[in-house]
Amino acid sequence: MSTATIEKAVAPSGRRYSQLVERIRAGETGAMEELYRTFQPGLRWMIMRSLGAQDADDVVNDTFYAAFKMIQQGAVREPERLVGYLRGIARIQILNNIQSRVVGRERESELDCGGRTPDGQPSPEELAQVSESYAVAREALNGLPERHREVLVRFYLRCQSPEEICGQMSLTPTQFRLIKSRAKDRLGQLGKRILKRKRPGCSLWNTAAGQPALQTSQNVA
Repeated sequence: MSTATIEKAVAPSGRRYSQLVERIRAGETGAMEELYRTFQPGLRWMIMRSLGAQDADDVVNDTFYAAFKMIQQGAVREPERLVGYLRGIARIQILNNIQSRVVGRERESELDCGGRTPDGQPSPEELAQVSESYAVAREALNGLPERHREVLVRFYLRCQSPEEICGQMSLTPTQFRLIKSRAKDRLGQLGKRILKRKRPGCSLWNTAAGQPALQTSQNVA
């Protein structure tokens, strides 16, 4: 074993994390892959323990997307505490997911109680809301960069697997996860902007698009 290999093997975690953060700041794809490969198992277990398996993949992806943004923006000022940052971001994403579930159940309850006509068909108001949401989503989707739009369409509308998408679009798994999370984030921002233009003061898109109400750009640990 070479001296360099021995030094790397015994290097303190803090120094390794500092080097990893610097490489991610420099835009090194390999460093992003390493971060995901190193911390994904533990974060996934933490998220599944809180939410179950249903939304685990999306929450894991959103956690790493938020982490990459924080690192690249220089928000991780103490790289040796990288594990704490990641856990903090995961906790925020878990809370956002729970909040989204609660709001969804409340809206379903409202529709069950008064949003349907006596024959069980959607009311005119409900149909109008669905139609508006569809129009906003379509306009927002068209506003995305082509590559981002293609990933969302392939994954959510055509139901292609991540493996299929990576193979057909020449993406690595980490690139796919980043693009999907970035595209979802941008879609939510565009949707809120479009809805605000159509209906000033309305914040419905926040919950309709599943966007988090809590911000992840702050220093968390």
